[in-house]
Amino acid sequence: MSELGFITELIEERLVRGRLRWLANFNEIRKDYQIGNFIFPLYAAGGLGEKGFFLSRIFSHFVTPKYKVHFLIYKAQNMDTKSLRSLILACKQKFSENDWILIGLLQTSPFDKSLEKAIENIADKRVGVAAFSLASNKEVCSENVLGKALQKQLRLGDASFESFDIINYVKSVAMIFILSILMLAATAIIGNIPQAVQPLTLLILVLISLIIGHQIYKSRYHVT
Repeated sequence: MSELGFITELIEERLVRGRLRWLANFNEIRKDYQIGNFIFPLYAAGGLGEKGFFLSRIFSHFVTPKYKVHFLIYKAQNMDTKSLRSLILACKQKFSENDWILIGLLQTSPFDKSLEKAIENIADKRVGVAAFSLASNKEVCSENVLGKALQKQLRLGDASFESFDIINYVKSVAMIFILSILMLAATAIIGNIPQAVQPLTLLILVLISLIIGHQIYKSRYHVT
């Protein structure tokens, strides 16, 4: 299930970076969100309201529907039609009848034909489902507006979903390390504490630089 967990993390990163704003303006993200007997490793909630300039927000207030949008990721070894119906029913019971529900299903094994048909034939217009099989690298979505939009934005079958930029990663870590060294040198000189510069101190600065630099890389450079 590690591959599915990796995909979930990538989707979370895209949410944080605002890469899924064409679906909704998500302003709440949770992990391990439980609805009934189902635990969703990733949940996000938002709306269709426009962010940005004042006039755009006024226009959005009067024109854009005030639906709340719920986006959930669920992963499993093998789903069947019964589990799918139970999952959708649990979500519909949890949220308001006017809310939109977007469900991304990640499955390790290939899709059963009955499951594919069940996903494609979802009749509820306020529920969109996009599913991805890791074994077959196949995508399936509900044949409604929300399902097709979700599949288009998630692009779960894209092999180049994310790439690692080593140059910008090194830049992010090096920037924090250099600033830390300068602060340490200033402390040793101004405070007249030459013993502040020790191998253990430098090791701690390296660890801090890796942690903070990684966060900077994820937020600034690590995009899809």
